Amino acid sequence: MSLFKIRAWLRDRQKLLVLTAITCTAYSGALARESTLLWGAAALLAATLIIGVIWPSRSLRALSVTRQAPNTVTAGDLVTFSITVANNGWLPRYFVDITDKLPFRARLDSQEPAARTTLGSIPFLPSQRATQFSLPVPCEVRGCYTIGPIGLETSFPLGLATQRYTNPQTMFTLIVYPAVFPIARLAINGVAQLYQRAELPLMAQDGDCEFHSLRDYQVGDSPRRVHWPSTARRGTLMVRTFEPQAQAMFRIVLNLTMGFDVGSGKHSTLEYSVTTAASLAHFAVKRGIPFRVVGNGTRHSDTAVGNGEQHYQSVLHELALVQADGEFDYSQSLSAVANTATAGETVFVFLDNRDGVWDTALAALAVMRNKHIGVHAFVFDRASFKTDTVQHHTASQLSTKVEDALHSVCQQVRTVRRDHDLAGLFSS
Repeated sequence: MSLFKIRAWLRDRQKLLVLTAITCTAYSGALARESTLLWGAAALLAATLIIGVIWPSRSLRALSVTRQAPNTVTAGDLVTFSITVANNGWLPRYFVDITDKLPFRARLDSQEPAARTTLGSIPFLPSQRATQFSLPVPCEVRGCYTIGPIGLETSFPLGLATQRYTNPQTMFTLIVYPAVFPIARLAINGVAQLYQRAELPLMAQDGDCEFHSLRDYQVGDSPRRVHWPSTARRGTLMVRTFEPQAQAMFRIVLNLTMGFDVGSGKHSTLEYSVTTAASLAHFAVKRGIPFRVVGNGTRHSDTAVGNGEQHYQSVLHELALVQADGEFDYSQSLSAVANTATAGETVFVFLDNRDGVWDTALAALAVMRNKHIGVHAFVFDRASFKTDTVQHHTASQLSTKVEDALHSVCQQVRTVRRDHDLAGLFSS
C-alpha cells in the first residue's frame, strides 16, 4: 500500500481510531478498578462506536445511483451529467454525498492521477423515492477519458466512519474532440468554384490556375472577377472563370515527435497544433476540399483522403487521441510526404524553433516546393510555452539563415506563441 493510500486511510478513520482508543482505555480502567461508572461509560462508548460504524453501512444498502451523459463533447464545452439517486428502502436517508472520478479535470490542473470529486450532496431522501439533478462540467482539454465509477458515501449520523458505494456500470469513455476556430482566408491550390467566388485568393505560383472563359455574372460571383471591357461592350456584367491545373487537397502533417510538446494543459504546443489541425479540417470540409491527416506518433495516425461530415468526424476522433510520443524524427515524416505528395496539394507542417532540427526538414520542404506543392509552416516559439507569465517573456528568434531558408521554401510561415489568437493568424 502506498504512503498516499495509508494517509488517506488514516484521515478517513481518524475520529473512529480516537474513539476506539478512548473506549479501550475506558474498559481497561473498568477492569482495573471494577467501577460501575467506568463500566457504564465504556458501554456507552462501545455503543456509540458500533452505531457510528454500522449505521452508515446500512444506510447505503438500499440506495442506487445511475448516470446519463454523452459519449463525445468538444473541448471548451460543458458536458452535462444527469444523475439519479433512488432510495429503495423503507427508511429515509440523510446526508449522502455523490462522488465521481473526472480525469480531465486532473489533466487540466496537473499530471497527477484524478482523485474522486464530490459532485453534490443529498441532505434528505424519503423512502421509495428518487431524486435527479443535472451537473454541467467543463471539458477544457481534448482527449480520451474513462469517467467514473460514480459513487455514494455517507458518515451519518456521527461522522465517525465513512462508508462508500460505487456502481461499476456507471463507468464510460468520454471522447473530448479538439475545439475549432474560424479561418477567414487561406491561400491554397485548386478548386475552381472557390476561386470564382473569391473565397480563395488566386495563387502567385506559375501554373497553379489559368484563365478559362467569360460568362454572364451569377449571384455569388465576386466583383473582383468582373471583366470590365467585355461588360462595357455587351452592356451586361461579364465575369472571368478560372480553371486550376490540379485538384486541391490538404495534407496536415502533425508533429508527434517525443519532445515536441512543451507547456501544460490546454496551453501546450501539441494542443495548439491539434486545434489548428482540426480547424483546417473544418475549413476543408466546408469548402469541399479533400484532406487527410498524418502523424508520426505511436498510433501511426494516417487517415485516408476524404471529405464530408463522416470523414471529418473520423478525423476529429483521431485528433482527440494523438499524443506526442513518436520515436521517429519529424523530418522523416516530411521526407515521406515530399516523396508521395503531388502538384496541387497544400501541406501544413508544424515546426519548433529548436536548434539542430532544421537541415533535413528544410531539405524535405525544398523538395515539396520544387514539386509545386504549397507549404504552410507553423513555427512554435517553445520558450513562450515554458512560462506562465507571457508578459515577461522575450520571444526567441530563428537565426536569419534559417528564417530566410524557411520563407524561400514555404508559401506562408506563421509563428505561434502561447496565448496567441490562432484565428488571427489567418486573418491576413
